[in-house]
Amino acid sequence: MAAFIVGIKEVDLLPHLMAQPPYDTSYEERANKPFYIIHYTYGLDYNKSGTMLPDKIGEWHFDKRAV
Repeated sequence: MAAFIVGIKEVDLLPHLMAQPPYDTSYEERANKPFYIIHYTYGLDYNKSGTMLPDKIGEWHFDKRAV
C-alpha cells in the first residue's frame, strides 16, 4: 500500500517468499517453487529423522527465543 501511494506501481508479489511452519506443511509452495525464507514464529520440535512434531515434544527442539 505504501509503495503504491508513493508512486511505485509495478511490484511483483511472491507467494512463495516465506513459509511459516507448521501452517505450511511443505518447504515448497508448489512443485519446483521453494520458499525463500522459513519463518519460525515459535519453538518447534522434531524427531530424530527430522519430521516436525507440531504440539508434541521431540528429541530435537528449535526455538529462536531460547537462551
